[in-house]
Amino acid sequence: MNAYESEAEKILFLLDSSNLSRTKKKEYLVLNPERKSVVFGQEDILLTENEFKIIFCLYEKRGETVSREELSAVLGSGEGNMCDVYICMLRRKLDNRFGIKILLTVRGKGYMMR
Repeated sequence: MNAYESEAEKILFLLDSSNLSRTKKKEYLVLNPERKSVVFGQEDILLTENEFKIIFCLYEKRGETVSREELSAVLGSGEGNMCDVYICMLRRKLDNRFGIKILLTVRGKGYMMR
């Protein structure tokens, strides 16, 4: 039994396999709020504390647009562009690395996780 098998510790986010270029099967993005860690498939993804705050906020409101101001508040930062920096880093670690697109920009409004 690995560290992510306890239902109390994990949140599963099912990604549509049509968005995955590396595999034909469905993959999971697992967010563990207690450990502040993320796993995609079988691979651990190292995130900073602020990157995890951003992705967890987007996860909690997936399908909804989250404003830059709201993400800045989650970070405890008054500067709106800091969330842009963390979104960019998350895209490198997730979207670009695995050939998926789960972090979307909603022009003029903010960001969304699908």
